[in-house]
Amino acid sequence: MVNKSKIKPIEILPTEPLTKLERNAIIDGVVTIRDLLLSFTNIPKVRMPVNYLDVNNYERQERWANEIGKQNSSNINQVNGGVMSQYLLGLQKETYIVYVTKDDLYICTDENGKYIKGSGNNGFSAGLSSENGPSIISTYRFKGIEDEIERARCLKTLVMHEMGHLFGVINETYRKKIDYRGGAHCVNDGCVMRQGWNVPEDWQQMTKDRIGKDPFCPQCLLDMRDWLNKKNYYYE
Repeated sequence: MVNKSKIKPIEILPTEPLTKLERNAIIDGVVTIRDLLLSFTNIPKVRMPVNYLDVNNYERQERWANEIGKQNSSNINQVNGGVMSQYLLGLQKETYIVYVTKDDLYICTDENGKYIKGSGNNGFSAGLSSENGPSIISTYRFKGIEDEIERARCLKTLVMHEMGHLFGVINETYRKKIDYRGGAHCVNDGCVMRQGWNVPEDWQQMTKDRIGKDPFCPQCLLDMRDWLNKKNYYYE
C-alpha cells in the first residue's frame, strides 16, 4: 500500500502586531511559494488555504513558543530557535505553521543546546525551517532597513526562502554543489535559496536579484517537485 499525505493548510502566526507592509509581504511570500508547489500537482481544483491569524485573534498553545524561546535562551537578548521549533513541531498536526517573531533568533549548535557564537551559525539566524515545517521568521535583523518598502520586500524574500526549506529544498541526495553554511543552501546566482549570511545586506541583494524573475532556480524547483511527488498528496 502506498503511503499518502493529506494536503494541509498553512497558518501564519505572528507573536506581535505587524505593520500592514510586513503583514502583506509575509502573506505574499507564503502564497507565492504555495502556488509554485501546487503548480506541480495534477489534483484538480486543489486548495492549500493560507490563513493569517492576528496575534489578538488566537488563544492557543502556539502563542507560548516565543516565551519558551526566551526562557531557554542563554543569551538574554535572543530567543532559542531550536527549542521553539521543537515545541511548534509537537503542535503542528493539521497545518503547516509559519511563526513570526520580532525577537532576534539564534540556533543552538552544541549537544546541550548552549549558545555558541560564530560556530557555524553566525550567532543568529534570520529564519529557521525544517522539511515539513514548522517555519520561524524573525523580522529583527531587517529593522535597520530604513525604507519600509525595501524592508517588506526583503522580508518576503526571507519568507520564500524558509518556505522553500519547508517544501523540501535543498535535496542533498543528487546535488553536486551545496553551500553548507548554516544548513544546506543553493549556490546558483539569482536564487532565493542561497544563504543570506550577512543580514540584511545579503537579503537586500537577493531581493534585487529576484525582482521580476522566478524566485527559485531550476534545480530548486526540481527539489520542490520531487518533495511533492514523495508526499503523494491527496485532497479531500
